[in-house]
Amino acid sequence: MSYIREQTTGTSVNHQAAQWIIDSSEGAAATGGAMDDWLAEDDAHIEAYAEGLLIWEQLGQIAQDSPSDRLIQHNRWRLPAGIAAMAAVVLLAFGFSSVFLMPTYKTGIGEQRTVRLDDGTRLVLNTNSVLKVDFEKGIRRVRLERGEALFNVAHDKQRPFVVEANDGYVEAVGTLFVVRSEARGMEVTLLSGLVDIGHGEFNSSAKISLTPGDRWRETGAASVLDRPKIETVTAWRNGEIIFDETPLNVAVAEVNRYTKKPIVLSDNRTAQRKISGVVRIAEPEIFVETVAGVYDLRVNNSDKAVTLSNKVAP
Repeated sequence: MSYIREQTTGTSVNHQAAQWIIDSSEGAAATGGAMDDWLAEDDAHIEAYAEGLLIWEQLGQIAQDSPSDRLIQHNRWRLPAGIAAMAAVVLLAFGFSSVFLMPTYKTGIGEQRTVRLDDGTRLVLNTNSVLKVDFEKGIRRVRLERGEALFNVAHDKQRPFVVEANDGYVEAVGTLFVVRSEARGMEVTLLSGLVDIGHGEFNSSAKISLTPGDRWRETGAASVLDRPKIETVTAWRNGEIIFDETPLNVAVAEVNRYTKKPIVLSDNRTAQRKISGVVRIAEPEIFVETVAGVYDLRVNNSDKAVTLSNKVAP
């Protein structure tokens, strides 16, 4: 094929870099020395080529549905044929400066998953969670669509790590923290390091700084800052839920995050009773049996739900 060497700026550079990447994936002989000459012409060519390789690698990660630790070797790296074809369409049709590939990581109900991101950050997704990754040159951005995640952020002062959830965000550099995203709002607990919390778009509003041990929660229109027992926040990492004088309706809602068959409380009086103790995430039936025994409740186990209710007096 013929190579367009006069393209030097903007989208045209991206298109040419994309073409080199596609041809290189077919073997070094396909490009000869022409690609090396093109790269040597301008630093912008090198930058565009490197950005394109990153997108190419991300497509490979999506195909595998897992983080890739492979080294990209110049002119020798391959994608499966179907993914390579898709990459070619994406790179050539749009140029890659405006293409934002967002690898998505998910967990099912009761599942946990550990993920290592390209920057070295490690995270653990809790039950029924969805996380999208969108790394750019100056910022490492992820969005927690729903659920909960523990983040151990790799240190990089030049590229802040931003977690978006609900209508807010958490900004960190090298930090350990937990973010939970629910319909009612976002919850952030800082375990070590330093984070800032803001609303709306990144850097668009005043921020709140947390120190280790702080928990920031949205509760409707208001926000609450407190210092919980850290072991209760991170107990899920050990397969447990810890309750301490917790209203039964709150405890049931927490257990229901991990089970496909929900537990239902039949009346408000039952819901307001308190419970303390440790529950194994994998054993919701023991939680039900224990609560029913302590408060003398009736258990109705149907195909769709487990209902706890007061026993009818004789």
